[in-house]
Amino acid sequence: MKNLISLLLLTVIAVYYSSASGNTHNSKIAENIDNLMIWEEKFGFSGSVLVERGGEIILNKGYGYANKKNVFYNTPQTYYYIASVSKPVTALGVMKLVEQNRIDLKSPITKYFTGVPEDKKNITIEMLLTHTSGLEHTYSCDDISDRGLAIEKILKETPMVAKPGEKYNYSGDNYTLLAALIEIVSGREFEYFITDNVLKPAGIDHQAFTGNINLINEEEIASPALNSPYKSLKDIQGTWGRKGRAGLILSVEDLYKLDNAFTSNEILPVKYVKDILSPKIKNAAGENYGYGFSLAETIRNTKVFGHDGDDDQVGHNTVYLNFPEEETKIFIASNNSSDGSYSGTSGSAVISSMLQRLLFESGYTYSEDKLFYNEFAKYSVKSVESLEGVYKAGNTEYHVWINNKGQLIASPVGEDLNKTFGNNEVYSEKNSLTKTILDETIRQGYNTLKIYSEDNASYEKNKSSFSSLIKSLTEKNGVIEKIEILGTANIWSGNYQSDIATWFKLYFKDKERLYRMEWTGNDKIAGLGGGRILYPMMFILNPIAGNEFIGFDPANGRAIAVNFLTFDKENRNMMELNISGKKPLMLSNSGNQNALPKRSAGEYIYNIIITEGISPAVRTASEIKENPGRFSIEEDELNSFGYKLMNENRINEAISMFTIMVDAFPESANGYDSLGEAYMNAGKTAEAVRNYKRSLELDPKNENARKMIEKLK
Repeated sequence: MKNLISLLLLTVIAVYYSSASGNTHNSKIAENIDNLMIWEEKFGFSGSVLVERGGEIILNKGYGYANKKNVFYNTPQTYYYIASVSKPVTALGVMKLVEQNRIDLKSPITKYFTGVPEDKKNITIEMLLTHTSGLEHTYSCDDISDRGLAIEKILKETPMVAKPGEKYNYSGDNYTLLAALIEIVSGREFEYFITDNVLKPAGIDHQAFTGNINLINEEEIASPALNSPYKSLKDIQGTWGRKGRAGLILSVEDLYKLDNAFTSNEILPVKYVKDILSPKIKNAAGENYGYGFSLAETIRNTKVFGHDGDDDQVGHNTVYLNFPEEETKIFIASNNSSDGSYSGTSGSAVISSMLQRLLFESGYTYSEDKLFYNEFAKYSVKSVESLEGVYKAGNTEYHVWINNKGQLIASPVGEDLNKTFGNNEVYSEKNSLTKTILDETIRQGYNTLKIYSEDNASYEKNKSSFSSLIKSLTEKNGVIEKIEILGTANIWSGNYQSDIATWFKLYFKDKERLYRMEWTGNDKIAGLGGGRILYPMMFILNPIAGNEFIGFDPANGRAIAVNFLTFDKENRNMMELNISGKKPLMLSNSGNQNALPKRSAGEYIYNIIITEGISPAVRTASEIKENPGRFSIEEDELNSFGYKLMNENRINEAISMFTIMVDAFPESANGYDSLGEAYMNAGKTAEAVRNYKRSLELDPKNENARKMIEKLK
């Protein structure tokens, strides 16, 4: 989400956190936030944070690396790819043209675009701004550089998921069209119009768009995340897949400047600012949306507006929040995909959650125990492998395992996990509701599904997705033998006021499948989600000393202390679990490692390649092949990491990964095809031809291999 700054405050920005005003309370909060960020930095957070409270910047600091390879550190001036936080900026550009009487928000898009199909003719400019156009969310323009082709692509090919104006449906295509509209009406390129009319009035004078940042020094730009296909933000092209909807590159200070200029009417007169921030439609979570800004009410009955952004490909994520009634602003930008603790969630979102508690909840300290972590208390993976297993108390199991980063993970799983953690009882109700809905769907009944759907249109959509899932799974795997409810929790463990989901497993004769049912803020079904997040709640356990570990429950601001006690010669053990403020639990380890998620062999080997080199990776791959143990060796994963290495220009490493792949899967035509491509990119023609020929032998229909052989000859 985004914020702005007035020129009068530029001199204040350089300080990290200030106590010049004599505000002792702010100084203490700033110290707590900085301590928290230093702690999070130890476990993977990398980014910049700016917090204003009561008109005073109390924290403005960078954490972690902007570029690990060249040892550049993040600072308040480091530039990040802010992803969807670009949308409010586009909205400001549109409203600038409204102020100039050059755009009428109530006009249909047919006034500005030609060739609009019948089903889209009733879309208005206002509907694009409020995500009520009915357009599906697609990425169809990612490779399109021509404006006309981008408009045609969206108007002719983007499906409609609702009638124009019927309901809120988030779609980046809305803002792609708005960027095109700005160009058509203003007669200028989108980037130049936004720069002159939005960014410069806010005091932002650098080139801030993808495809146009070559003048910025590399050390000022945060590198993409480790798993990104891009080496630098300078590699990202300014296509129509990014214009309007994403594509801006700004620092947290720029966001602060932007918010200040916006709210102090330096970009637009006050009546337009009020219009932008007035509720127009409610989203699926029951929150209001204005023009380009999310509008919400906190649990303290105060207002907040802003936006967030997260780009999986780049690995950057951003949060922009303004609490006007509480005189507080939060700006966070990060260049890692998550903070290492929460699967599938951006680091910025996690930090935002904890910062809000520090700022607004009296006495909240996130956990003083965290500060006693001994960073020198290391452990080897092998020394704690005996701790892996399933620990059980009542109907809640605590799954403990080592992940690919060598961290010890604990996850409570089961229908009673909410009772253990003292979470909302409504969560437990969702467990039984999910079970009922799944049972009914298997019997082709949908009464409960209908009751908990938002409306008839949502019901039909939910019915279709649920029945299609069950049908496709049973056709491939046979009868569903068991439904296991894993529990209900926030979409990610620790999200503040987030939507929630119920995780469940479907068991077949030889397989099991993990899914989640997602719920809206008003307790209606939002739809189904895949198994991206393995369990409802996950906590990293960091070593203190010996067999003692500390984890953290950010959703409730509590430390989780764990002590593993060996009780027999076979290293089976017990886990003493202490949740702050609750009676300690003593749990026995069943030793059942089959219930735990397997470690990805592909990711593990990839990490060894880039940290230790090819030879150790090859040795490790051979060991895993001979004795897989807790590793899962998947052909697609090995192939994916091979291409990741190739995209990173690590050709020799890619050849090694593909060689490991064909060694593990000698009948894989795709593996030999990939290995042939890697050799071709390395300029080794004979090896490339040999592997393409082997691929063709295994799959005579492989036309790509046939063409490559002819080309290389």
